[in-house]
Amino acid sequence: WARRRESTSAPVASSLKASAADYKILSIHTGREKFIVLDKGQRAKFERAVQEAGVDLIIGHHPHVVRSVAVGPHKAVFFSLGNYLMPGAAEIGGRALGADYGLMSRVYLQWDGVSKRMEIEAIEVIPLERMPTNPRPMPAAEGIKRIGHLNQLNAQELGAEGAVFKARGDGSGLL
Repeated sequence: WARRRESTSAPVASSLKASAADYKILSIHTGREKFIVLDKGQRAKFERAVQEAGVDLIIGHHPHVVRSVAVGPHKAVFFSLGNYLMPGAAEIGGRALGADYGLMSRVYLQWDGVSKRMEIEAIEVIPLERMPTNPRPMPAAEGIKRIGHLNQLNAQELGAEGAVFKARGDGSGLL
């Protein structure tokens, strides 16, 4: 099974590397469900996609919880955005802090004439409640708590590569 998975990912990486796109986004469905901490090897796998395939933005999903966010020169990695719209899934609002929200993000890009490529200008994150059928931004005070939790998780999991979002009055965060 491991060989098969590796062999199927190689063509994807080769295709991404060969792509002449101005900005490369990779969506990956992976991760142990309901675990906030990264899976063993997950960080290395995602870093390989950035380094070897030239991916600019990775959006992870599957664990049903928000995981850490890494930033680097010209790159961003969301290890998991958690739940969003998922009819039939259980409501997560009553779970412990960190497992009780979804995350929506806006990545603002700008063309850089010097590097001749799209660059990240800003990243906004918006904690969401009422998953799975009616997601909406959390009330400001609750959103600010989640931004603090996410920043703490980023520091613990990723150190200097962890994103540090500035909590804003509306409950969102900005980098």
